[in-house]
Amino acid sequence: MIKSIILVGLTGIFLILFQSSLALSESQINIWRCGDNIIQIGDSKSSVLLKCGPPTIKEIKQSITNHRYRIPKDTTQIKEVWTYNCGPYQFNATLTFHGSKLLSMYSGNYGSGKSYCNGAADNPNNKKSDNK
Repeated sequence: MIKSIILVGLTGIFLILFQSSLALSESQINIWRCGDNIIQIGDSKSSVLLKCGPPTIKEIKQSITNHRYRIPKDTTQIKEVWTYNCGPYQFNATLTFHGSKLLSMYSGNYGSGKSYCNGAADNPNNKKSDNK
């Protein structure tokens, strides 16, 4: 009896620790600092691009939802996901756009290598054309 109580208690503690480690791996944020600029949910793609420069990774995700009872046809949603590598001492940022508006932001794991989160002026992905 005592062994089963201890086993249930240890299992409960393990599950709580496991869930908290998942929550720490990626958390939603409402405001993100990119260099000297502030990015927040609702900003436009062009605003984020001007403030932060191009992302390290850009993905396009498409989902199809079947609305059998409301609308007789499928609805396609296209979301664009931008990830900024913030270097080994800061958390990466993942920004999701629906249309041209910033829908959500998450901070993930630590980045690697050079940081691309210091604003558009310092972003090496921000290619400038030389007209010489």
